Amino acid sequence: MDYMLGYISVFITVTAYMRYLWSLFGGKTKPHAFSRFIRAIMTGTAFFAQRTQTHEIGTRVLGISGVMSLFIAGYGWWRYKIIIEKIDWLYFLCALLGLGVWYVTKTPLRSVIIISITDLFAFLPTFRKVRFDPRGESVGVYALSALQFVFALWSFESFSLVVRLYPMYLISANIVFVIYTLLRRKYIYIDI
Repeated sequence: MDYMLGYISVFITVTAYMRYLWSLFGGKTKPHAFSRFIRAIMTGTAFFAQRTQTHEIGTRVLGISGVMSLFIAGYGWWRYKIIIEKIDWLYFLCALLGLGVWYVTKTPLRSVIIISITDLFAFLPTFRKVRFDPRGESVGVYALSALQFVFALWSFESFSLVVRLYPMYLISANIVFVIYTLLRRKYIYIDI
């Protein structure tokens, strides 16, 4: 049963990214490339941290997400004008800090904690972008992303915080982002 849930989470991940790519190549979605690049670093780090604890199929969701975020960042840099604020550089340095902490301490849990906190702040440029362009991101993809991590969590036999913390954060962050984006599309002013 756990493997089935893991495969469902991988299927949802692939489906979500296919939708995102369709929207991206169709010109409907305009990613914040630097934010995507930062998230690729953090997602990749979390993926490798999970792999130190378990090799279950659900861990592949983060691996796929990391690779796709890197691709989307590259495409966004190539295709769109990117505005990188000073605060974005701070998020980038925090993402690198997560890698550095793991390298120095050899403790993946500390790295995952730093990455989860940093990802929250690194997600803010995307929130800022949606504040001014609420149709610039695909809500369905972020909803599917939350769902993929729900199935991934259920698929893990390991109850390690290293394995579960980042996906739990991602579920919460994606749900909040979907709600915020939908509210912005309805022209309800929310200041973050």
